[in-house]
Amino acid sequence: MIAHGTTSSYVNHKCRCDPCKRAQSEYMRTWSKRARQRTADQIPHGLGGYKNYRCRCEVCRAASTEYEAIRRASR
Repeated sequence: MIAHGTTSSYVNHKCRCDPCKRAQSEYMRTWSKRARQRTADQIPHGLGGYKNYRCRCEVCRAASTEYEAIRRASR
């Protein structure tokens, strides 16, 4: 049995009831607000910085390019 109204139920159990959707929505809203407040030196540079924080510095772009090349080659 899963506990409804939690992000864990939404993510791990794929529950899409209204309470679980609201919990996930609130979590992502809070996460996005904190992410936008980070400065360049607080962002983890690399693929995570590119995808999660929308950083487009040289390091992040190179990591994304490399990841996409590997992903395409493995098809």
